Amino acid sequence: MTVHFMKSSLEEGRIHVEHSACPPELLEFEGEPLLKGWSVLQNLRSTLDAETAKAGWISFFMAGRIEKSSFGIDRPKTLGAALKRLARCVKAENGNSFEIVRVTTQTFLGVFRVTVTAYARRLQDAKESVACLGR
Repeated sequence: MTVHFMKSSLEEGRIHVEHSACPPELLEFEGEPLLKGWSVLQNLRSTLDAETAKAGWISFFMAGRIEKSSFGIDRPKTLGAALKRLARCVKAENGNSFEIVRVTTQTFLGVFRVTVTAYARRLQDAKESVACLGR
């Protein structure tokens, strides 16, 4: 995995989607994911709503920001640990995607503290939404 890819997939506004969400085929994903079972959308956030609507899907934010941190002596592993914590939290809220808000790294005496801030999102077939509303 290259550092360039890690940076681009962690930029503000990048959306990570869990594989089990079975997103529509018109959504494009980047190469090797940082998180097992998750991929990064190539589609721009500004066009995501229109593209998912064309496919009969919806994408929406879930309440509040999520912030998870991790400590370690190896920055990439520490970043991975923070992302795993974030993904677990998103799944616990019934989300299947998240949008990066910010990634910060601090170091003290050779120990890294990586904090990832994101919004939980839900990507689903619009038919599921109608079925939920009809209950």
